[in-house]
Amino acid sequence: MQFEQRPDDGLGGGNTGKAENIEGKLSFGWGPVLGGMSWIEAEEEIVALNKQLKEGEDPWRLPTKEEWEEVLKPFTEADEKGVSDEELHKTLEDIRKTNNLQSNYYWSSTTGADFPSDALVVNMYSGNVSYNNKDIDGILARCVR
Repeated sequence: MQFEQRPDDGLGGGNTGKAENIEGKLSFGWGPVLGGMSWIEAEEEIVALNKQLKEGEDPWRLPTKEEWEEVLKPFTEADEKGVSDEELHKTLEDIRKTNNLQSNYYWSSTTGADFPSDALVVNMYSGNVSYNNKDIDGILARCVR
């Protein structure tokens, strides 16, 4: 699997352009990594970042569930094909490298339907997604536009 590596954006995020995966371009652009924090803190940080935007710039936000699914598509497809654990690990490693992501948990903007106090979290070590309470601290927040 071949992925395109994007340069660092100078804000600690990298991949501010439209990152490419094996299917083509992602529908969004990566922005800064805000660090480990609660979902509520991440939303507050994004509001502060957006106050610094120049006129005409698109606002920053957390990625949606669908955008994370887009990032994880090569992993999901490989898993559905029943490839070995070693190949799955390599696929996730390639996804992390291409998108300048750590082997860690990341917040999504998607809130739980049954539990609005929860938000979707993506585990970039295992490729799993789950819902966690928005108050949990230490989960990484990555901005997109």
